[in-house]
Amino acid sequence: MTLGTPSKLKASAVMITHQADRRLKQVLQSLSFFDEVLIVDSNSTDQTVPIALAFGAKVVQRPFTDFSTQKQFSVDQARHDWVLVVDSDEVVSERLATEMRALNFEQLDAEDVGGFKVRRELFFLGQRILHAGGVDFPVRFFNRKKGRFDGAVVHEKITLGGKSRTLKAPLEHYSYDTLEEYFLKFNRYTTLAAERLIQQNRQVSSLKIAFSFPVTFVRLYLLKAGFLDGLAGFLWCFLSAVSPVVKYAKVKLGNCPLTVLTFK
Repeated sequence: MTLGTPSKLKASAVMITHQADRRLKQVLQSLSFFDEVLIVDSNSTDQTVPIALAFGAKVVQRPFTDFSTQKQFSVDQARHDWVLVVDSDEVVSERLATEMRALNFEQLDAEDVGGFKVRRELFFLGQRILHAGGVDFPVRFFNRKKGRFDGAVVHEKITLGGKSRTLKAPLEHYSYDTLEEYFLKFNRYTTLAAERLIQQNRQVSSLKIAFSFPVTFVRLYLLKAGFLDGLAGFLWCFLSAVSPVVKYAKVKLGNCPLTVLTFK
């Protein structure tokens, strides 16, 4: 360590990737204070791996199975027990980095703190969405001895033992820069969600399909104040209300065959 250079946080940051070079430089730059950055890649052919290696990240190749299994694998490969799990479109803000640097892991272990929820803020079409579900608090920074992924193939979560706390500064989630990008993910995620319902033998009525849009839109746009986020907020609420219609229709119409999951 050179004089004046702050020491690295004795923790690991991990992510899974496939064709993820669009924002990877910004993401990796925001993780530069971690002692280890580990990427589990699924045979990317773009610049994902060269970018990761250029930033000093460790890269492990592994065929994609499902999100929960792949992310748990990345956690298991980490050098440190305290692990931050990020996606390739999530940027650690400077304030969050400062907040994480101030943590004392020995004290956290003594107080039986298993991990931290992180304030994640969505950016949709270039605008921060602060209402209608644009802000959530997933567990992302945790002691792997006290937590692991729940096994869900989509919308996977970390189940945590011990106490949990919340980090106040934001993790910036740049999930959808364009509508084209949104619809690419939209089709994949509605299919995955429909497949899960089919596997659970869940039945979907025509009324459920018909009423899911107005109920969801009113809840997000009016009750959860999506209107305060302007045009981007309206589009976010509208498209979020379309999503369950498509998901349930795929189940109802029976044209959603079970597929091998792909990570794109």
